[in-house]
Amino acid sequence: MKQGKLPISKKKSFLSFNLTSAYKQLGIKTLTHWNLPDITIAPSEFFVKRLE
Repeated sequence: MKQGKLPISKKKSFLSFNLTSAYKQLGIKTLTHWNLPDITIAPSEFFVKRLE
């Protein structure tokens, strides 16, 4: 069954969602946690010059 767009007056505001209702709206049970590496990058010569 195709869902139609809700009229503007029927749409929920972003701030009205809590975690439970957001998960239900998205059809998920949990979020997947990301593991991002923390790689240190030295500033370039150009960047250092621009700071001066």
